[in-house]
Amino acid sequence: MTNGIPRGLNNLLSFALSLDGYVENASSWKLARSITTPNNLLKDVAPTLSFTADVVVPDRSFSLAFSFLDQPLHYAPQVKSSAPWLRRDIDWHVYDDGTLCWAYPQHYFELMRALSNHLDEPELLQTAACWCVSKSAELVQRHLIAEEFALKTWPQEWDAWPHGKDAAQAQFDEMKRRGKFDAEIRHLLAARKP
Repeated sequence: MTNGIPRGLNNLLSFALSLDGYVENASSWKLARSITTPNNLLKDVAPTLSFTADVVVPDRSFSLAFSFLDQPLHYAPQVKSSAPWLRRDIDWHVYDDGTLCWAYPQHYFELMRALSNHLDEPELLQTAACWCVSKSAELVQRHLIAEEFALKTWPQEWDAWPHGKDAAQAQFDEMKRRGKFDAEIRHLLAARKP
């Protein structure tokens, strides 16, 4: 516990505070217990924290809804958008409900683990928050570009994780082999907010 707050809840609150530094007009935080099965009703169930906020980019702002579990350094936050130009299509890396496919889970986990060799936990939470907002905003901005230029398919020049765990893992392994993963770590460390 930290100041009487259980560690998992403290991590949630710390991550939410870190996210708040990269967004505008954040809504009230909603804390709830995660959905569970009848067999697990009496077990301790991890809390989920969620809120909406605006992201401001040149000439636009749009809302994102963030939702994350008590281990934000292990599991990428779920991010949704209701931007009117968003294409709710898996080939555009957005699910039907507006959830953004902004990170490959294994990449997120290993990136956080690698960054933890260089940063203490508060710095790591802040870096994860910055990365989450920037990658989510980048995806929504790409949809805006596609709308403005009437693009019909996802451009090959835009990085994206392929569909399916095996294909994504193969791309991630190749990324590590080519040194892109280490370069990404160096970039995130260099870009840290002072």
